[in-house]
Amino acid sequence: MSPHGSTKRFWRTPLLGLCLAQAVAFAVPLAASAFCSKAPLPSDVWGLNLCRVRRKVTPDEYTCWSPTFGLFGQPKRFGQLIYR
Repeated sequence: MSPHGSTKRFWRTPLLGLCLAQAVAFAVPLAASAFCSKAPLPSDVWGLNLCRVRRKVTPDEYTCWSPTFGLFGQPKRFGQLIYR
């Protein structure tokens, strides 16, 4: 949804410099991660997926950034996060 309440409005996001319907920016401190003992190097590739369940609709709505076509926890179907 746009800042003006319209779902049809597009805007320029400084994150990507592209016109998108939705954009997400987040930061995860690597020092707080149990999965990372050192900072990633350029060209390191991590598997990543962002998933959600929306239970306020019937039936429940399941969405993923990288579709898993079933259960969320399927690393073979994850997208790639490539460090630059």
